Amino acid sequence: MAKDGKPQLDPRRPKPLIVPPRKEHTHTTILLHDKGDKGRVFGREFLKSTGLQDHFPTVQFVFPCAFNAPTSDSSDKTTHSNGDAKRRTTPPTQWFDDPSQMRRVESATASLAETARFLQRLIHDEAKVLTKNGKYRMHEAHKRIFIGGHGQGGAAALLYLLGSHRRLGGFIGLDTTMPWQLQLEMALEVGMHGEDDFGVVRGVDYVRDLLGFEHLEEKGGEYAKSLLHLRTPVFLGHGAPQKHGRIIASVLAAGFRMEVTERLGASKGRQWYAQAEDLEAVLGFVEGIGVPRTCLVSEDDRDFKR
Repeated sequence: MAKDGKPQLDPRRPKPLIVPPRKEHTHTTILLHDKGDKGRVFGREFLKSTGLQDHFPTVQFVFPCAFNAPTSDSSDKTTHSNGDAKRRTTPPTQWFDDPSQMRRVESATASLAETARFLQRLIHDEAKVLTKNGKYRMHEAHKRIFIGGHGQGGAAALLYLLGSHRRLGGFIGLDTTMPWQLQLEMALEVGMHGEDDFGVVRGVDYVRDLLGFEHLEEKGGEYAKSLLHLRTPVFLGHGAPQKHGRIIASVLAAGFRMEVTERLGASKGRQWYAQAEDLEAVLGFVEGIGVPRTCLVSEDDRDFKR
């Protein structure tokens, strides 16, 4: 903790790519890159391939970066053909250890908890920026913030959303994975076929354990107000193959009772979402929630804050 009381960012975390709005700032979108990628690389690639800045000029885009951390499924040393061991200098970026490949259960969520705290601070800071013009209070500002990401980044953002306490503007997941899926399904099973919140609360509390957050508190004999964050609209887009997309959508809709818009694209590859019909699904979701959409401008006019 710094002397001024503000949390210090980990020096391993590179600076994010921040793309300011072209018009009056009304919304902010925070997207996390996939494992092994970098925020600035993913951000530039994503905006160039989708043209989201052209469609939504009042949105500020933030692409943070995970720090380089040795993964649980690999050593910090590399063995050469001659048998000599050399320490690996640049481990891959990641938001959390993959629970399917971890060696020790107790160490599985250490980096996930740090990511959750980091994302919570980032969302709070972006909400404060939105309140500076005097039009929005903090509660309203949070409803104007979208989070999401690609691959493991989408999983980290989704887990944070499931374990958070505030309703946000929306979630955008692109080829998002769902670690701890089986454990989540077991926790939610009680609420799958009933109208009570018991299963949902168990699911949220399981995620909050992963994130290092305290369990939900029952107030006045109910948890309804504690589950308002689950009213955040969700968009899930998956290129081929589509199996994981269907599973995640089912867990969120049936288990957590969230509003899910699903797009199962037919294209393969990293940028399947840039295909016309798939991209329009993303744009339609964002516009449908209330983000003002305008006419396209020339690609030459796109600028990035470096």
